[in-house]
Amino acid sequence: MSGAIFRIGSVTISTFGLFLALSYIFATFLFWREGKKQGFNEEKLLDASLIILISALVGARALFVIMHPLEITDLEFFTLWKGGLSFPGAIIGSAIGSYFYCKRQKWSYLTILDLASIASLLALAISSLGLHFSGSEWGLRTNLPWAVEFIGVLGKRHPTGIYLSIFAFVIFFLVYRIYRKNPKEGLIFFLSLFLFGLSKLTVDYLKEGQNLYLSAALAIAGLSGLYFKIGRSVRQDLVRFFSFLPKRR
Repeated sequence: MSGAIFRIGSVTISTFGLFLALSYIFATFLFWREGKKQGFNEEKLLDASLIILISALVGARALFVIMHPLEITDLEFFTLWKGGLSFPGAIIGSAIGSYFYCKRQKWSYLTILDLASIASLLALAISSLGLHFSGSEWGLRTNLPWAVEFIGVLGKRHPTGIYLSIFAFVIFFLVYRIYRKNPKEGLIFFLSLFLFGLSKLTVDYLKEGQNLYLSAALAIAGLSGLYFKIGRSVRQDLVRFFSFLPKRR
């Protein structure tokens, strides 16, 4: 694992930068193809994908800097190819960017969020591999058979980048299959948010010094949105749940 794949003169092609570029290409194609099927303008879809990308990167970097103020200097804020991104921040940033673009184009915000969610899951799966192979993503020390040694890190570690990539691929295929059945607007977004929040919470639990509250908040927000879209009652479900519990005698 290395931070750079190859160098051409003074130009360095970083491992994470390459995977980040690949994730954008594949995610943009998927977003464009599915948006075209929904009747959106092709050129404006490409514009939307660029705005969502920029918003996601700014949000991801900004939240990472807020959560780790001592790790990034002012001059390093834009060195995204070195890693240091917050996935919850990317979600927040892309949601804000897509909102203003949808408002300008008079598009359905929830429909675009559904399309962006599917594309983002694919991008996450690919970019997480880049974090792993660049050696910038690892977890706690472990003796498990698949533990990995990282350059400059003591002991074998959980390959959390691989874990997150596997989670993202599984969620992507599951959500995309549901999407093809034409569910209600917004359901795909909230389902993706809920499942991603749970998977991120699981992966972060295997890392040192992680703030688990952000991932938990994403999962709760996704679950709340699912209840709203499906039309279920939290109170009634809780009553049903507790009715199955054994009663004291």
